Amino acid sequence: MVHDAGLKVDDGIFAAPGSWEFSAQVAPKFNSHVIKSVPYYLDTQVAVAEVSDWFVRRNSLILDLGCATGSTIGDIYRRHIGKNISIVGVDNSAPMLEEAKKSLQGYRGIEFIQKDIEAYHFPEEIDLICSLYTLQFVHPKYRLDVCKKIYQSLSPSGGFLLVEKVADQDSTLAEIFSQLHWQRKEAMGLSVEEIYSKAKSLRGVMVPLTLESNFAMLREAGFTKIGLFFKWFNFAGIVAIK
Repeated sequence: MVHDAGLKVDDGIFAAPGSWEFSAQVAPKFNSHVIKSVPYYLDTQVAVAEVSDWFVRRNSLILDLGCATGSTIGDIYRRHIGKNISIVGVDNSAPMLEEAKKSLQGYRGIEFIQKDIEAYHFPEEIDLICSLYTLQFVHPKYRLDVCKKIYQSLSPSGGFLLVEKVADQDSTLAEIFSQLHWQRKEAMGLSVEEIYSKAKSLRGVMVPLTLESNFAMLREAGFTKIGLFFKWFNFAGIVAIK
């Protein structure tokens, strides 16, 4: 289906090739779309909240890079309620931040900042930084610098939780994983046309690195304790500790 704004990628969401953005059209429908599009999205959110137990303490400062509609912030806040924590959510999309503010209205100690991550000035002494499906949208030439700023801003023994779509160096495995991902999207209710249109809209916008490249980037940023807490074919959750 062709629409003035491009091809249909989900109910009420349209995008042209290479033009995907988290716009006013996408923001109200983001939560339902991401569950269909990203494998085990809700399970990953639960895992991130559970792993946060090892880093969040009383009066902790937490940073969510690419906070979207605030799902991760809400899960961590509710899990650690009573610890007087502060959370900063950073996102470059004003419509997404508006959705986050609505969903977390009345939550104390939460601040939202509209900024590109690569231009954001990180505060110091952060106990936990999360980045779920966000660095993959930052141009690769900026990612190492962002990871270095993340490392430098963390408290000693602070944690960085990174969830990304990952590429595969082997073309056969890449084909297998991509087809299984598309197959799961179809099982979640997206049509073949919508799946293909979304893939076209992400051309040049989302650039996944291999898992090995992500690990190497984190090591170069300064991290020495790095491991996986989630893996599903071409998606990975990484924990790195300062």
